[in-house]
Amino acid sequence: MTRVGLLLAALLAFVALPFVATNYGLYRLNLMAINLILAGGLDILTGWTGQISLGHAGFAAIGAYASGLAILHLGVPFWLATPLAALFCAAVSLIIGAPALRLSGHYLALATFGFGEVVQLTIVHWESLTNGPRGLAIPAPDLGSVRLDTDRSLYFLIIPVTAVLMRLAWNLSRSGMGLALLSIRMSELGASSVGISLPRYKTLAFAVSAFYAGIAGALFGGMVKFVEPGAFSVAQSILYLTMIAVGGMRSIPGAIIGVVLLTLLPEILRGLQQYMELGYGLLLLTFIIFVPEGIYGRVRRWRSHAFPAPSAARA
Repeated sequence: MTRVGLLLAALLAFVALPFVATNYGLYRLNLMAINLILAGGLDILTGWTGQISLGHAGFAAIGAYASGLAILHLGVPFWLATPLAALFCAAVSLIIGAPALRLSGHYLALATFGFGEVVQLTIVHWESLTNGPRGLAIPAPDLGSVRLDTDRSLYFLIIPVTAVLMRLAWNLSRSGMGLALLSIRMSELGASSVGISLPRYKTLAFAVSAFYAGIAGALFGGMVKFVEPGAFSVAQSILYLTMIAVGGMRSIPGAIIGVVLLTLLPEILRGLQQYMELGYGLLLLTFIIFVPEGIYGRVRRWRSHAFPAPSAARA
């Protein structure tokens, strides 16, 4: 009954919020949800598998441009262009990720960094397809006869999609695949010794993560109705990595905390925009070195010490 009550309260809040929030507030909320999709996908690769990627903004760019071009030139509806673009991102990850995932640690980070740069340069110079640095205008999304051209209407699309993808990520983390990915993170030698195929599971994690980034990119393009190369720089990839590092890896609440904080931070520090990239880098290093479990992990550890389980208390 408690679970049903919480579900009903969440549903009521979901329906009522768009009618009390401002348009700008809904825009920021939609942006948080899109960032959460990408951060949740990145957490599958980095948090669960231990593979650092600095190129996920590149996959988001592919998702945004692929869906936009499919809508503009092929007449594909938005509801179909989005998953097709995400599948295209997953296919690209298999082509590029298979050789790259033979690497690990900072070597993989450098390889994905290079991938992100190649994607951005391709968008800039392939003007006949992408319109280059001038950007690409994308029509407002529609679901059949329903046109989603306001932040309020997009809210009713983006939030449910985010909730479904986060639930799928949660289920994956508790499946056999999730255990295999975690064992790879803990010890690649130990995982391979019990029959876990490192190339297979690393490639799967990379593909799932790229799929999530493609969905996020397509939704972002539909929300802002215009995409340009600067929106998908390597600095954005570092921002996504910082989100899961600050909030706490291997947890949906941690990803939510990191996304909310780092989506709102530019608004709070609007007068210091020129220092934001430096700030993200310093924040990432600080949490990796001093708070590797992130905010949610630190709170969970404090709670376990402050309120130990009855068996632990008796011991």
